[in-house]
Amino acid sequence: MQPILDKIRIDLVLTTFMIDQYLESSGKLLFYEVNADILCNIQTQVFLIIILMITYYSNYLVIKLLRKLEYQQFFYFGQQIAKFFMKVLKSMQKFKRNFETYAFQDFLNKNSWDFLFMAFLQIQSKTNNIISKLIAYLILYISLFLSSTIFYRIGIPNIRNPKQLWISKSNQIKILKKALFISVLVMVQQNQKLQIMLLTFVCQFYLIYLFIMKPIKNIIDQINTMALEISSFIFCFSSALYLNDFTDKLNYSIQIQFAWFQIGMLLSCLFINFVSQLCMIGVELKRLQLKSYIIPNKIRCQ
Repeated sequence: MQPILDKIRIDLVLTTFMIDQYLESSGKLLFYEVNADILCNIQTQVFLIIILMITYYSNYLVIKLLRKLEYQQFFYFGQQIAKFFMKVLKSMQKFKRNFETYAFQDFLNKNSWDFLFMAFLQIQSKTNNIISKLIAYLILYISLFLSSTIFYRIGIPNIRNPKQLWISKSNQIKILKKALFISVLVMVQQNQKLQIMLLTFVCQFYLIYLFIMKPIKNIIDQINTMALEISSFIFCFSSALYLNDFTDKLNYSIQIQFAWFQIGMLLSCLFINFVSQLCMIGVELKRLQLKSYIIPNKIRCQ
């Protein structure tokens, strides 16, 4: 996404309205020169929101225009054109319904890690910019508010099974897990032992939830999620070997080998995701091939 934004020079447009500056982070993030200024970091998400709103309202205006036409007017240019307009109208109406129902939640789920990381960076930084602080606390408040709904039966009064209730709250639990993980990652940098322990506990509790509740129905998504979470748990747990209590007793070459093991373990998640996507594509191609074989045979039989 970032190369596209650089190509169209969206930064020049957004910085017209936002103050683009470098704000120092703290701890290890300062060593990596991570910019803590939320007004600079949030530019990509602002651009995506603008694109989504333009897409939605463009779709809404086209639907409104087509609805003003009488159905007889669709046939002025022939039956095929009329069918095409009807398909377009139905598709756009379906898109509008899905957008109104799922767009906000999907956007938040896909960008929640970035939003929360930017918010905690800004809160932890030393700045007197009130607007930046308000945006950071607003993002954090919205995330925590959505996560808090796991304790209520909002919108699902018919669910009586506790397990089904916890499964229905999987998105909120995932956001809460991200909020806890990032808060520890950013806010507890001064005490490495406590940080590693808390990060491991967060990963552990979320893994227990995934193992017991099994909230992900799609087998491919379940494999990818489990691979990622197991790798994250092992990585956080094994990072304790880099503490001073262990580094004095371990050979430096062993530490290097173990670091390569951790890198390979995290990269294995990408490999598993790649293989699962290939399997999914293969299954879909096989289904289309079978469909193209069955339909001509039915026509011949008739």
